[in-house]
Amino acid sequence: MANTYTTVGQILQVNGENSTTWGDYTDTNWDINNLLVGGYLSQAITAADVTLADVDGVADNGKRCIFKTTGVLTGNYSLIVPTKARKYIIWNTCTGAFTMTVKTVAGTGVVVPQNTRAILFCDGTNILDAGTPVE
Repeated sequence: MANTYTTVGQILQVNGENSTTWGDYTDTNWDINNLLVGGYLSQAITAADVTLADVDGVADNGKRCIFKTTGVLTGNYSLIVPTKARKYIIWNTCTGAFTMTVKTVAGTGVVVPQNTRAILFCDGTNILDAGTPVE
């Protein structure tokens, strides 16, 4: 039987599998946990949408929970996050006469105004505002 993955991309090992590599999988799961709880990424958005990585079993940039967006926007662009139920804290420090939206690949999103912070969450399809202003 093959390993499976949790809804946030952690490895669920099958009993008896990976007898010589279980520690590697466990370490990766801890890395993913750390990113989901407090992982921070400063991400430039200037001339195109930015799609975050989302590979199961990998501690990639899409598993972070805190994002600071930077750069001079040259159009209305999006930070495209994984389509998995979880929370996001976004700090938009972009400048320029355009908007920055946090969304999933196929779902709806939330515009985060420049110079503001927002607590957002994904319901597994769309990005929604948690309704908590951050000052």
